Amino acid sequence: MKGLSKSMSLVASIFLFVSVFIVWQISWFIIRSFTLPTLVYYALDLAIPAINLLLFTLFVKLSKSTFRDNGYRKPDTLTLSKCFVLTTFFILFYIIFYIISGVLGAGLQFMVPVSPFRLLYRTVSAILYSLAAVSVFQGYIFRNLSRNYGFFSSLYASSLMFSLHRIPVLDLPSLNLGEIIFTNILIPLAASLFLGFFFYKIGWSLLGPAIFYAGVWFFLNPQPLVSPIGVADWMALTFEISTYAILILIVESVITEPRYRRKRYGLES
Repeated sequence: MKGLSKSMSLVASIFLFVSVFIVWQISWFIIRSFTLPTLVYYALDLAIPAINLLLFTLFVKLSKSTFRDNGYRKPDTLTLSKCFVLTTFFILFYIIFYIISGVLGAGLQFMVPVSPFRLLYRTVSAILYSLAAVSVFQGYIFRNLSRNYGFFSSLYASSLMFSLHRIPVLDLPSLNLGEIIFTNILIPLAASLFLGFFFYKIGWSLLGPAIFYAGVWFFLNPQPLVSPIGVADWMALTFEISTYAILILIVESVITEPRYRRKRYGLES
């Protein structure tokens, strides 16, 4: 694949980010402004990642590239079985650290989706949101920028876009600066840095990041299966960001990519 030119890769990435951002803002405006029947709300919620996946597909086609070029490929530094096992470990690691923050607080609250419909909705939501997020921000934006710009600058740029695309613009006047920076930006930023680095380490494959994102989304949304009670915001933030930092260190330690790749992207002199 030739890939986009340096300027076009940046323009295309920004346009895709803006498109996804607009989709989220419109849907949030509808949800916030109108009282929707439950089924309509669920349909709208699932339509958001579905539209983002369509946008990803459109940009792939307009770029004259393939899905394989944008992450839909097998890992080349791990076997499929090892990728599944390692990603499952990462999900459990995240959940354990999340629960530990509750143990240090006032306790834990459990929520079990007993309704088959709610369980199905939770599962479909996790799959769609996972595929949409990693396809857009890792598979397309990070991958295309990394071909023409520095590895770390591309990783930071794509992660910053990820952290900004779901900021509720309509609610900004009612949010304090701390909520905006720490809750709405820093945590998604840390998550995307891990997803992007994991994506690179296993050979530009979205398999691991998609499974991880889906597992965490299933655990957390629409309500966490296990919720910490009485945990200070600063403690919850510290635990979550620390979790992603540790996961990045684990990925760097246990996955060895080819040396030529490390040199190409500036991870080794």
